[in-house]
Amino acid sequence: MAGLRTPIERVEHSLEMRAEGLGVRVTASVKSVSPTSIIPWEKQLAGYCSACVPAVTD
Repeated sequence: MAGLRTPIERVEHSLEMRAEGLGVRVTASVKSVSPTSIIPWEKQLAGYCSACVPAVTD
């Protein structure tokens, strides 16, 4: 889905955590991913679920 190499379950849960208000670094730490991975996921998947992805600005 959307050219992601990370398992979709990990991405989905990470985005849910972000939508709940957790920061990028905390989410990355809990999910054992790089913080620099989370922002591109948000940008890439924003069109699929705008209700569950926080607003991302450039």
